[in-house]
Amino acid sequence: VRPRPMRWGGPMRVSVRGPPRMAMCSVAGPSAVDMSSPGQLRVGQLVQSCATALRPDYKDQAAFWARYLVAHCLGVKMNQMNSPDLRSTFVTKAQYAEYCRALAEVQKGRPIDYIVSSVDFYDCTFTVNESVLIPRPETELMLDMAIKQVKQQHPLLQPGVTADEPVGAKFVAWDVCCGSGCLGIALKRALPLNTEVVLADICSDALKVAQANSVRNAVDVELRCGDLFAPFEAAERADLILCNPPYISLADFAELDPSVRDFEPTKALVSGPSGLEFYERLAQELPGRLKDAGHAFLEIGHQQGPEVQGLMQSAFSWQTCELHKDLAGLDRYIVLQK
Repeated sequence: VRPRPMRWGGPMRVSVRGPPRMAMCSVAGPSAVDMSSPGQLRVGQLVQSCATALRPDYKDQAAFWARYLVAHCLGVKMNQMNSPDLRSTFVTKAQYAEYCRALAEVQKGRPIDYIVSSVDFYDCTFTVNESVLIPRPETELMLDMAIKQVKQQHPLLQPGVTADEPVGAKFVAWDVCCGSGCLGIALKRALPLNTEVVLADICSDALKVAQANSVRNAVDVELRCGDLFAPFEAAERADLILCNPPYISLADFAELDPSVRDFEPTKALVSGPSGLEFYERLAQELPGRLKDAGHAFLEIGHQQGPEVQGLMQSAFSWQTCELHKDLAGLDRYIVLQK
């Protein structure tokens, strides 16, 4: 799993910054070369130099991110970076110029995922830009939990069931506050053909990214624009609702890692003064949006577990209302069954 800073809580890339450092593009150490003479710098040297440049902020993750960034600048896949033949290849002037441009952006604090415009998530690859949050490993884990649970429990997802059996029956899933569409699109790829997925978000720019990602990953999903459940008709119901809403309070927002706070979309991060505003709405609206025995999976902040669970339990008599932890052992998910 690619390391990247969490939205809030748990292991994060340490980043202590004052004013942005001047973006310097050079090859550190005795191997430095003058790029006005092409063909003197090898890929392996560039990776080492990049790791040195990233280490103050990326710590023990610097080597990984150096390979990732250089792969982007070379136009190769990450799995090619371990090839001895590639590492001994000389860097072209054009490749070095792209590296300097990218490193300058990194040294301003911009997340590398935005620089390369691509993130791997649950066997899919997603385009990302500053209109959407960068998908995180903890969100990937929530999706994995959801897929395993509905595959095990829902009759339409059992082996041998097709879209025609019973006639017209569909498993309906909604990705609400979808952003890049990572949850809904990866879900569609993972479930049988008789799955209907709707992505919804209030931000039209985010939906443009989600639309591009549905094409990139060759899945057929429906996209709707609006606030929370507003894009859905009153009579519509889902078998599964996935929601990773804004959950950061205004006070906590000021304490976020600068690479998150200064670059990722504030509207997708901040819920309001308490950080619970979306969960208060979900507690009231979710029961009427799920089919009987339907499931909902919600991502939460690591200090919000008991409070969000209490909101859900006080609003409706759920068959299941469970609090689950992420891989760091922190409260991260609410799992509901109607």
